[in-house]
Amino acid sequence: MFKTNGSFPTTYLDFINESITNAMGTNITGKKILEIGDNDTTYDLNDFVKRGMVHTLLEPCKMNDDGTIGAPYMLNLGQNYIPKVLEDAANLSEYMNYFDVITNIGCLEHIEPVEVQYEIWKNLHNMLKVGGVMIHIMPDDEECDKYLRWLGHCHLYFQMAFYENLVDKLGYEIVHNDLLNFNRSVALKKTTASTFNLNKEEFLALITIR
Repeated sequence: MFKTNGSFPTTYLDFINESITNAMGTNITGKKILEIGDNDTTYDLNDFVKRGMVHTLLEPCKMNDDGTIGAPYMLNLGQNYIPKVLEDAANLSEYMNYFDVITNIGCLEHIEPVEVQYEIWKNLHNMLKVGGVMIHIMPDDEECDKYLRWLGHCHLYFQMAFYENLVDKLGYEIVHNDLLNFNRSVALKKTTASTFNLNKEEFLALITIR
């Protein structure tokens, strides 16, 4: 396993694999996995496809003024992807209560303005099945504040209290938590069919804008 707090891992795949195993065991044949953005080239989720998982890649896109899907926030050219506006539930209707695993590796911190994060996380919650796991690897707010880790990488930084709020209010369980490459790496298992009705102001206050 990786060294914590500072080592550059050659892959996040071990963390993802261990998180899935902790949440649902080793039999993942037929499980549906969502990859949000193809932004980290140090791993290939096709490894899970080879093990029988059904893989979907959604590339977050901006919403045009006329309500149509606009340009992607980021894109590694040459990848097969489905453009989606993550803050628009109607744009994601076919994926509600659909995925067993959702991975977000260095992507959501780039989607602004911060206000849209509330709807994005609400949609992620609703797309994940009970018993499924969300895996998030993003710049850690405390690491940035104390040591300037990933300063300038993005404008939105997520503190551990952000994930703990999801645990407290929505019944998630933290099945894996580590600091990899100065990124807070958290795997959250959805344990109940809870309604995402968090106070928006309190939710957004746990995301630091820099």
